[in-house]
Amino acid sequence: DSTSFGPEVYDRSLTLLRKAVKIDPGYAGARSSLAMILSQRTINGLSGEDFEMDKEEALAMIEESVRLEPNDITVLENAGLVWTHHGEGLRAREALRQAVELSPLDMIAWGYLGFNLGWSGNSEEVDEAVEILGRLLELAPRHPSTPYWNYFLTNALTRQGKLKEAEAAGNSALAMQPSFYVVWISMANIYGHQGQDDKAKEAIANSMAINPILTPAMAADRLRTIAMSDETVEPMISGMRKAGLLEEK
Repeated sequence: DSTSFGPEVYDRSLTLLRKAVKIDPGYAGARSSLAMILSQRTINGLSGEDFEMDKEEALAMIEESVRLEPNDITVLENAGLVWTHHGEGLRAREALRQAVELSPLDMIAWGYLGFNLGWSGNSEEVDEAVEILGRLLELAPRHPSTPYWNYFLTNALTRQGKLKEAEAAGNSALAMQPSFYVVWISMANIYGHQGQDDKAKEAIANSMAINPILTPAMAADRLRTIAMSDETVEPMISGMRKAGLLEEK
């Protein structure tokens, strides 16, 4: 269940997916889902000392998945997510555009494309991301991925400077999934941009109460990798710096 956020959920999913891959090594869908869960662990600060090992396994697993089934929608979706997480955003974008071309009604693929464009794209691509994610939320407000879509939208809107709209999207994500701790980090950044330092610090405290490993500095590092440049990531982290949650550059 990729819409739940506790460490035990990742561990349970990994156990089941490793079993599936062992039973059928050529099952590309299971391989790609295993890569996706490993990647989620790294990006959300749950790998701990196993970060490099999880990252390397995720990237190797997704490469093999794409080799086995280059036109499988699940494989392309997971490849897009894994590659976006690890700084290969352009390659990820190609995979996700291929996915939505092959399956135009697949909301998961569209959501991941919105994530990629909104967090690592240029200004026109950010606009496209906001349009995509807004459309998904309008079409399917009760979809299980709605918290993710709102989270993806939060940082895309922050990059556009639409802070009140970004705050509303973040609050929507948290209303549906209160344990979605990475959203609190984005909220801290938004509050910092708005000069609400106390609320920014409270948001980080909320996140770290759920996952104390993911510090603001670690989160900023992960975001920088996704964004692929200091310039692109700056609106997504500079609010935390303004609130004194990150060291000055």
